[in-house]
Amino acid sequence: MKEIDQSIAFVDHVKQIESANVGKRKKMYACQFACEHQFRYCLKYCWDKSKERIVWIGLNPSRANEYNLDSTLYRVLYYSHKWGFGSFVMLNAFAQISTDPRVIDRAKGIGRRNDEIIREYLSRTSCVMCAWSNCGRNRQNELSQLIGDKTVCCLGVSKAGYPCHPSRKRNEVKRVRMRFYSNCKQNSIAMAER
Repeated sequence: MKEIDQSIAFVDHVKQIESANVGKRKKMYACQFACEHQFRYCLKYCWDKSKERIVWIGLNPSRANEYNLDSTLYRVLYYSHKWGFGSFVMLNAFAQISTDPRVIDRAKGIGRRNDEIIREYLSRTSCVMCAWSNCGRNRQNELSQLIGDKTVCCLGVSKAGYPCHPSRKRNEVKRVRMRFYSNCKQNSIAMAER
């Protein structure tokens, strides 16, 4: 229980720093944007350089930027801290920024450099968390090929075979290893390992 309390306190501390910086335009997070902030390729945050980095792959970026995180990234920060990492990188199946994943252009929304940047960060990490939910079904095959034989984890797998989104999970959830398997629909499905 103490571990959970420390991680909640850490996230609250980060939120307080963000609030104190309002109006000062002090950047807290490193981001790569494109097309006048229509696409975000990655968002990075480091709080302890002596510890390992975790890479998350979600569905698409929402409101988070170099000054503030959004509710999903507060969850990513919480889990990353709770599991003992010192930094995280948030990547996405689609780089197009939107608060509603239903409006993402499935062809252009990926972003011109997205796969290249995903490959770059995957080459420099040992822990990959998949979290694109059922909405990422159009990209799961491609993402599983980009990930290759890396060890991947998730917060659980949906009934349809897609890694769960962090905003829909409780604090006590554990990360589970997962694998991608091809099915007859020419799509890969994810299975949590027991």
